[in-house]
Amino acid sequence: METIDVFVYGTLKPGGTYHQQYCAPYLQTVRLAQVRGLLYDLPLLGYPAMTLSDGWVKGYWFRLDAAAMPGLDYLEGYSPDGSDDDETFLGDRADQDSMGDNNTGVDSADKDTVIEKDDFEDDFEEEYIRQRTTVFDLSGQPIGEAWIYVMAHPPLGAVLLAEGEWNPGCLDPKV
Repeated sequence: METIDVFVYGTLKPGGTYHQQYCAPYLQTVRLAQVRGLLYDLPLLGYPAMTLSDGWVKGYWFRLDAAAMPGLDYLEGYSPDGSDDDETFLGDRADQDSMGDNNTGVDSADKDTVIEKDDFEDDFEEEYIRQRTTVFDLSGQPIGEAWIYVMAHPPLGAVLLAEGEWNPGCLDPKV
């Protein structure tokens, strides 16, 4: 079985809004870890964003069945072939506070809802890119490489999390 290594720092962490749907069914290994970067809270959206930098961002290193990658790309609004639709995107994250049917975060009536980018503040666009980065244990020793979703720059309104860890208060530390 083919596997992928992914570093997560937000809603995909154990106990996070999207962990059960997008990671748990494919999870083979989990380890506390960190990567180089800066972490920002996006308070109006309810999830964080990361940029590459010299700081530290704490999260989890996952080894997942490779079948998880298309779902992760979809959630993060990343298109591996570069064919992003500039007019609309599916709003999986738009209703994070309502768990809806089957804890997916989307009510059954809203599963096909398309949210226009204009519905969000003009300063925000989904600009996640997926790339490989070195992952470190909590003592700073490299443990390997993993895929990570990052932004080239934080959107306006982002709040720097100097401690490098996003804890919205709803995360359960159990995997």
